[in-house]
Amino acid sequence: MTDPSPSLLRPGDRPRARRLRQLSLAGARNAVGLARLLVTDRGRPLPELAALQLRLAFQGLGPTFVKLGQLVSSSPGTFPQVLVEEFAHCQDAVPPEPWETVAATLTHELGDLRRHFRWIEWRPMAAGSIAQVYPATLADGREVVLKVQRSNLEELLREDLRMLLKGARAAVRVVPRLAAANPVGVIEDFAAGLVEELAFRVEAAHMDRLRKVLADWPIHIPEVHWDLTTDRVLTMERLDGMKVSDTEALSQMELDRRELADTILGSLLASALQHGFFHGDGHAGNMLVLADGTLGMLDFGIVGRLDDETRIKVSRLLAALVDRRFDLMAISIMDLADASGVDLVAATADLSSIAGDYLERPLEDIPLARLLGELLRAANRHGVTLPTDLVLLMKQILYLDGLGRTLNPGFDVFADGARFTRYIAPEVIAERQAAG
Repeated sequence: MTDPSPSLLRPGDRPRARRLRQLSLAGARNAVGLARLLVTDRGRPLPELAALQLRLAFQGLGPTFVKLGQLVSSSPGTFPQVLVEEFAHCQDAVPPEPWETVAATLTHELGDLRRHFRWIEWRPMAAGSIAQVYPATLADGREVVLKVQRSNLEELLREDLRMLLKGARAAVRVVPRLAAANPVGVIEDFAAGLVEELAFRVEAAHMDRLRKVLADWPIHIPEVHWDLTTDRVLTMERLDGMKVSDTEALSQMELDRRELADTILGSLLASALQHGFFHGDGHAGNMLVLADGTLGMLDFGIVGRLDDETRIKVSRLLAALVDRRFDLMAISIMDLADASGVDLVAATADLSSIAGDYLERPLEDIPLARLLGELLRAANRHGVTLPTDLVLLMKQILYLDGLGRTLNPGFDVFADGARFTRYIAPEVIAERQAAG
């Protein structure tokens, strides 16, 4: 895919009969599997069993549905909570393609491999729905990894996405009230995000930009070998370290876990709120602790962008969170939202009521990240639409807050206002200073 399509939803041939049969068979297996679970697992509610079976079906249908499942898990409020929780277990680990297929892709993209590499390991380090990763040694002896896109991927994604879009449109026609959830827009945004994930040169550019943005943080982002990078192959420096979630291994290092937790979440906030550009897929599987204690970051296919207006408004929202001004949080959320056709009085009152419930608790007992999640879900129930990249940032804050607590049980980036406000937009820092 040397010239990626600007859209995976452009007009094309009708879905192949073979793929339609695969989806039909998956639906039938899902129904049979659900019936079996109803007999063998009577203690669980029907919605939970249905969500489990649907998640297993998605995992078996390939990259489009795996990625869609991950979207569901990262969109609390947009989808039923039972689906959000179940799809959090959606695994992006699939059998690797045969080495002969991968070698053909590498040769097509890079030319004579013997000229560039001393060695390439034919067994992948990781195999996901979009790509596989292989360790290698360059001709000059430097250690690298090769991220190689799966073959015929764009064709499969386009076919599946066109079917999903038709299904979304049909669902709205049959059940008009579904239009409030904008399923067509969800699929269109999903397709737009996949376009960037398929263009590895774009991912490489994300890496270079974030390396500059985070230059003052103890963070290492692999160097890109641009001469060996195309839209289907990304060649980058190899990082060796321990997974950030491996607390047992980390305990063997002389490592300040509070500082590591601060780095993980603080760097996200600083890059988003001060620079308007952030890693949108930060999780334990994409982070390593290197031998010198610095944080290694991986996988930059998904990034978020905030324009200056949104960056400042989000900073005001999070500053209100730090200051325990929960009434201002409700107003700030509405200020960020597309609230056309929404009963603003009712929505603001609901958000203020949720925030008010927390005012009765001692400050140290207020789970601020959970409060933020509740407010966002409540806004969505009222039909309030938040910008996609804002939802992505909030998802990252909530996830990384939990990861920080795993590293350091007393961690709470919002509990220490002085520590947190270093990361917000400088414009809002100036506002707070002027207000005394």
